[in-house]
Amino acid sequence: MEQAFNLKGARLHAYVRGEGAPLLFIHGTGGSGKTWFNQLRRFGQTHTAIAIDLPGYGDSELAPGVESVDDYASFVAEWMALAGWERPVVVGTSMGGRVALQLALDHPDRVGALVLVDASGLKLEGHPILSPAEVDVSAFMQALFYRPSPTLARAATGEVPAWYATMRRLTATPLRTDLQARLGEIRVPTLVVWGEQDRVIPPPYAEAFQRGIPGAQLRWIPEAGHVPMLERPGAVNGAIADFLETLPRD
Repeated sequence: MEQAFNLKGARLHAYVRGEGAPLLFIHGTGGSGKTWFNQLRRFGQTHTAIAIDLPGYGDSELAPGVESVDDYASFVAEWMALAGWERPVVVGTSMGGRVALQLALDHPDRVGALVLVDASGLKLEGHPILSPAEVDVSAFMQALFYRPSPTLARAATGEVPAWYATMRRLTATPLRTDLQARLGEIRVPTLVVWGEQDRVIPPPYAEAFQRGIPGAQLRWIPEAGHVPMLERPGAVNGAIADFLETLPRD
């Protein structure tokens, strides 16, 4: 099911499936809520699974006041309040992982638990991140995958016209913002999920998240690049499901 919202004069869009405790998915720079279709299908059986289109991506308008990726977390917090999604488990990938991380840092009362999938948000010396603002679009699309199949490549490339202009506007600085010094402030259960062959945000970042966030768990996804939820959906779903089983039940 698709749902429409209006916040600060902007039309917003989300995919919502199932009933139960909320599980909120936030996509990365090169996608939309569609990125999470495998997870919606799996977790819509047990939860209210929600995949939003961030402002400026998918079917959501770019909202007033959203001038950089740094502005997304507060906006998403307002969206959650509007929609009635109370203390969801927030799952974010890449840029969406950075949004999820900042949401947990700046609005800790709004987040029940955190899942970071090949997330941005840190800057490690000697381990550069491949930004879509710095390379040819087709090269970035290829770099997303461990083994890019024609089907996955077509699906990813099909999103480009919708997000590229937004990405150029919003990612001038936020993907370089380093939140490492604040990782110790995270107080919710956290799972880090990472593709072992990620060439966009390499594996040392996964280890930095695990070291920095108190009690964080780390699950590696073999034979997967930067988008393991697309390349190895079963493995990612299994990791998330195992993590959910460890969370306190209301």
